[in-house]
Amino acid sequence: TKNDCLDSQPVFALIFAIIKFCAFPWQNERIIHIINVLNNQKLFIFSSADIEFVKTLKSPFILCMEDEMPSPALAKLLWDLNYWLQNSGLDTDELAHKCGCYYYSGEIEKSNIYMISLILKKLSVQYPDTIQLIERLEDLSKRPILNKFKFFTDDNVENKANRGIIQIMTYHKSKGDEFDYVFIPQLSEELLPTDVEKIKINPKERFLESVKAINLKYNKKDEKELKLFKAEENLRLFYVAVTRAKKKLYISCARKYKKYSRIKDTMPSILFERVLTNADK
Repeated sequence: TKNDCLDSQPVFALIFAIIKFCAFPWQNERIIHIINVLNNQKLFIFSSADIEFVKTLKSPFILCMEDEMPSPALAKLLWDLNYWLQNSGLDTDELAHKCGCYYYSGEIEKSNIYMISLILKKLSVQYPDTIQLIERLEDLSKRPILNKFKFFTDDNVENKANRGIIQIMTYHKSKGDEFDYVFIPQLSEELLPTDVEKIKINPKERFLESVKAINLKYNKKDEKELKLFKAEENLRLFYVAVTRAKKKLYISCARKYKKYSRIKDTMPSILFERVLTNADK
């Protein structure tokens, strides 16, 4: 079954809501919209008290501290939104793909994530300015004119009881799940940096730290503390990933890879030398 209207696609609805939040992170109405989308899709369960809490805030939700959250769901949402802000420097199609893979793991949803990323990649060429792109998407999402793209529903996929299917997901998304076999590809310092001495803090991360410091209860991190925080967070993610495997775990890293038609060298993670060489085979 084909549905050409972007606005009716659940995956697009959430991805677009997050893109708009990244463009306007101070607007709490964006947070309310994301909460409603997540609630409607049962990806999160927020209470009416949660929604009222955000509505009555006198300052931007994104400036709140985790211990100020009235529920675990809002605390998780706050963490997620900070994570998306940190990744908002990505190209819009890359951000969309990252968002989609974070919240969805189903075969149908993953097919639609690819199609949405493709749409955004094409539109980004015409509308390199994020605000203009959002305005264009607002317009297109209301009209069934995207007949070149086929989205998928349950009618498109036969129930194969997951036989022979490999589930692809992010470290975050895998938390709480277990699998007989787990593959962690491209474990590099570029993608998951853990060497504090070599970690680089980009201007956007410094800016976000300055914004958080507006909250007088927040202890602003200096450059060294930011690097340590980033390394610790990545180590926690790595721990989540490796503990998903019940039978076998495969970890790899190519020393060269192709990106935008160019061959690039990459540095394997220091975890190969400091941790994995001592692991039982």
